[in-house]
Amino acid sequence: MKTRNEVVALVRAKIRLLHYALSTEDSYCGWVARYYDATHSRESIDALRVLMGHVSIETTAGYKHPAVETASNPLDDLTR
Repeated sequence: MKTRNEVVALVRAKIRLLHYALSTEDSYCGWVARYYDATHSRESIDALRVLMGHVSIETTAGYKHPAVETASNPLDDLTR
């Protein structure tokens, strides 16, 4: 598994290839870093809910526990 810094570096490199604005690069890399922290941490599920800005605990539980059927990943709609 890649470390947080490796993942952010990959995203940063891809964004630079696409010639996005520096502010966009910073925003995307910040989001990726927060997402990585949230999904790879050992904190309580409620702390993760707050960190990710979710209102419902079921949404957060889907990221930590794929067996939860009520949660959906918002990025799934982009790949269809």
